[in-house]
Amino acid sequence: EGVPVHSAATRAPRQATVCPRQLAMARHTASVLARARRAGAGRLAKPPALALLALPLLFPFLMLATTARGGDAKLTWQSNLPGEGVEWMSLSNATAEVGAKPILALIHRAGCGACNSLKGSFTNDASDYERFVRLAKDYTMVSVSDDPAANEDKRLSPDGGYVPRAIFLSADGTPHHEVKNEGYNDKYPHFYISVEQIADSMERTLELEWAKPAEKPCGDPTCEGCDLCKDEL
Repeated sequence: EGVPVHSAATRAPRQATVCPRQLAMARHTASVLARARRAGAGRLAKPPALALLALPLLFPFLMLATTARGGDAKLTWQSNLPGEGVEWMSLSNATAEVGAKPILALIHRAGCGACNSLKGSFTNDASDYERFVRLAKDYTMVSVSDDPAANEDKRLSPDGGYVPRAIFLSADGTPHHEVKNEGYNDKYPHFYISVEQIADSMERTLELEWAKPAEKPCGDPTCEGCDLCKDEL
């Protein structure tokens, strides 16, 4: 059996603030380089010498300027979870783009033995993982690893910071802590050690009124977009 890993003593440090002037300079440098590339289409472009000299110093701020734009955040974010067939996203994107599906947030951490055991079941328990992938189509799937802001979100830690844990939320981000890993560990009710346990909770949750999938026009709950359903969109 896995043992929950507590994260209270290893809380990630707060993110450093960045001077708006430095960010503006980084964006300007990136813009200069982009214009130089466009101007040199069809021949070797030579960016301004000042921009080249400043680039190494401004690289960290260029990265921050890129990820600060909401549209680019998805491109730089990774779930750090094995397996295919599940579209994972960050908590901020899941709650910013409110849809009709309930949210499943899986909180884990790098270097955690119990987390690695859970991830191992993603690849070793093929039949349970297939069921998990099928159920995930009715959820907005969120992976939370080493994101300080998400880890400090009280909705995701109703009874402590142990990991790995799974928290279910309605589409608008309201947590439903009554959904637990039934019959496993009363002391750590949201602790999961296998993909089978998570899939079981996903199935039970979809029977709850707040999480029931919307009925599809064609009447087939497994439909992924027939002509009739597309016409109703």
